[in-house]
Amino acid sequence: MSFLANVPASEELRDGRPAPNLDGHHVLVDQRLSKVTRRGLEISLGALWVVDGFLQLQPYMFTKDFFLNVLGMASMGTFKLYAELNNQLVRFLLPHFQWFNALFAITQIMIGIGLIWKRSSKAALIASFTWGIAVWLIGEGAGGMFMPGMSMFNGAPGAVLLYAILSIILFPTKKHEGRSIAEMSWLGERGVLVLWIAIWAGTSLLELQQTNNAPRALSAVLKYQGHIEPGLVSQMDKVASSLVGMYGTLVVFLFMLLQVTIGF
Repeated sequence: MSFLANVPASEELRDGRPAPNLDGHHVLVDQRLSKVTRRGLEISLGALWVVDGFLQLQPYMFTKDFFLNVLGMASMGTFKLYAELNNQLVRFLLPHFQWFNALFAITQIMIGIGLIWKRSSKAALIASFTWGIAVWLIGEGAGGMFMPGMSMFNGAPGAVLLYAILSIILFPTKKHEGRSIAEMSWLGERGVLVLWIAIWAGTSLLELQQTNNAPRALSAVLKYQGHIEPGLVSQMDKVASSLVGMYGTLVVFLFMLLQVTIGF
């Protein structure tokens, strides 16, 4: 998200309104000079939701195992009330799990289409944020942040959380002037940068867990991922697992330094 702080907000200024430069004067922003626009990010976010929706239509997602093993285990490591509420929800969904899964898929596809179609993008951004937070809290158990052994290598902090954050950043405001998409967002440039630091530097702290620092811990995680991922991704995970081998502790330490560097 920090790159948004450097992306000209040409999408909002395409009608020729002047944007202030650092000297206090005004310059016209040429939309052709900006490779990344607010509208382009909306379409990209929409495409991700559509892909997620179609992935939700995979045969495994229509089985009880998905609801029991994925949703049912999402609350592991969380506090008691949260876990109980999540378990109650799973019990509610189980009797009609196939219908609910179809509803989940349709919802994600419709959000994606809404973002891609410009006229409905504002309402779709609200839906994207709301659904993203709901999935993150319920379907992913807050991205698994409370589970032992979680790190960016196995999905923390959760992709849908990033979808929700991007939805806030892209939501239109009354600001007509700004040097970047981030500056013209509800959060402002500083708010977006704080979130960027929190995500990268914050998740780097997960690497300090003892379970993540065992010599073969990372290799085991990658090997497991290789058994549940499809095709090419599975092969990549298995190769990475072999390469890491006994050097997991060193690789995790270097990756933690990389996360902190990117964050700051």
